[in-house]
Amino acid sequence: MAEYLRVKNKNGFVDATRNIIGSYRQSEVLRYVVEVIMNKPEEENHIRDDNRGIMLLDLKTVIDCFDA
Repeated sequence: MAEYLRVKNKNGFVDATRNIIGSYRQSEVLRYVVEVIMNKPEEENHIRDDNRGIMLLDLKTVIDCFDA
């Protein structure tokens, strides 16, 4: 997943997250997390673009732990 999320352009990042969500056991939870991280208005968003991928990976790990 980390390699998928290192994509530099936004379209590649979006495609990679769609592929991951599509085959994920907790797809609805992960989809919500992705939407919150990616769709916040700029004035409310305090997440730097280069941190979004690692943040998604960290949160996916937490979801995996709860799902186990």
